[in-house]
Amino acid sequence: MPINAVDMSQFWKSIQSQSAYRNSEVYVAQTFAFGFSGFNCCQLALSTKLLPKLLVDESHTKIFGSQKLTEQVATEIILDLANVPGKFTVIGRMVNRFLAMNQRKSFMDFIVDNPQIADIDLKQQLIITGLPRTGSTLLQNLLSCDLNARSPLYYEMSFASYSPVKPPTKKLDSSHPWFINFKKARDYQLRYSPEVVQNMLASHYNDAHTVEEEYVIMLRQFGLFIFGSILSPEIAKRQLDCPNREEIYKFLQLYIKMLQSGFEPNSHWILKAPIHSLYLPTLKSFFPNSFLIFTHRHPKTVIGSLCKLLLSFVHHCLADRVVDRRDIGNFCLLYCKMVVSSIKDYKSKSNQMQYIDINYVELMKNPISIVERIYSKIGLVITEDIKLKMKDYLMHNPQGKHGRHKYCLDEYGLSDDTVEEEFRDYINEYGLQT
Repeated sequence: MPINAVDMSQFWKSIQSQSAYRNSEVYVAQTFAFGFSGFNCCQLALSTKLLPKLLVDESHTKIFGSQKLTEQVATEIILDLANVPGKFTVIGRMVNRFLAMNQRKSFMDFIVDNPQIADIDLKQQLIITGLPRTGSTLLQNLLSCDLNARSPLYYEMSFASYSPVKPPTKKLDSSHPWFINFKKARDYQLRYSPEVVQNMLASHYNDAHTVEEEYVIMLRQFGLFIFGSILSPEIAKRQLDCPNREEIYKFLQLYIKMLQSGFEPNSHWILKAPIHSLYLPTLKSFFPNSFLIFTHRHPKTVIGSLCKLLLSFVHHCLADRVVDRRDIGNFCLLYCKMVVSSIKDYKSKSNQMQYIDINYVELMKNPISIVERIYSKIGLVITEDIKLKMKDYLMHNPQGKHGRHKYCLDEYGLSDDTVEEEFRDYINEYGLQT
């Protein structure tokens, strides 16, 4: 749909004022919806001199701790992106410039004003992690069929939703400001960038009511994994090493506590994010009462699918719509190698009763049996009601319901032989098949 002069003038007015829509769903929606490229990166590049004011507030440190490392990471990322003229569009720059920083500060202010939230004891967590694109979303949805458990919903975490108000007091509160904000934002996205939204949803479907991974929360602390493939190799590697991981996981822990202050699960939380696999000791230090579920799939399929997913997310942020797919391939290969190494190291030092391994092929063949296996290991019982809900979910959500994306390793400068060789031990250890 073409953008008319009124829409464009109002959008630019909001950008120039830097305040008109900043905290509203309209601003958020327009920021995500517009993907045009008439301006050089430096024209709207965020001055790193402003970062300390946006990222560090002394009133936050008592609860959140020092944010110096997050400030350093943010500075490195912004400078790296700004030094590639014309690469980031307005949408890409504005998302990073305002949304993460403003919502981050709003949430931190809310916790400072409600310090009792920090003292909440979280219910036990089942945390799904491992390589991405391994059926973890299906598994999260099946585990969420247990109404005594709770998974964060997308509207509870999305950039398009958040405002510093008390969290929902029931699972799906369509009258809550976050829900209303999200629906308005999604409407704008579909109106102005339908192709972008459809491509992303085909790779990873989400909506206000769907469960989602808490990586969305971690983005506010500059865990910007999705942009790793368009950063310089040095900065991308440093980002994956995540020097500010303690600050990220403290932020995440407090966000989940904030959600639980609205209403707590009767039994346990269900969390999910593949990125956790890189930082397992840190994850366990902030979520010590957690049981880990590692999902595994053949790396050839994982890497091809992940490359396509990252391309769909970063493509609308690039001014000329062109990205060297070999950069994406190299980044995904590096990321997956780091994940496999991290899991192996963690398991060598951990009690086997603290985790379980799930094979993607087995999950697709017998999903309910896999959930029963998980529950058996943690001492819970699958009721007939839960089984019926899982069967109903599977019937109404067949694989590919929201579209399929096609991918080939060759497109990203990789080959089947290269991946087979790099992951030979991992493939053999878990008996992985394509």
